[in-house]
Amino acid sequence: MTNPPRNLLNAPMAAELTALADDVERNSEVRALILTGGVEGIFITHYDVGELSTLSDRMRGPSTGAPGSSELHGMYKLLLKLQSLPQPVIAAINGTAMGGGCELALACDFRYIAKGGGRIGLPEVRVGILPGAGGRSG
Repeated sequence: MTNPPRNLLNAPMAAELTALADDVERNSEVRALILTGGVEGIFITHYDVGELSTLSDRMRGPSTGAPGSSELHGMYKLLLKLQSLPQPVIAAINGTAMGGGCELALACDFRYIAKGGGRIGLPEVRVGILPGAGGRSG
């Protein structure tokens, strides 16, 4: 997974990974899906907070009288898809995996951290914020 320079997870990346998981699900010759970071020392830094802030502002904006969207956020779709794949999904954590990166790893069946480490966690809980996708494994 590559989104330089900070390797943030965002809506386009979540959509691309969901499409990849859809392809994997349809291909019986694929025996496993391995996710790893494509930026040195980073699995996924976290979900793009700027994108989440913009979405939050839009949701809190003046009501237009139209009912709210009941569609799941792309991150939830991705995590649910990874959890439901018949093939095992492996997070090869090769560096920082915080917030959304940690939650992505938790959605995988197996998590391996590279020798020499990587940081993994949900730092938002330190300031009383719930993890965006629930912060739990399937």
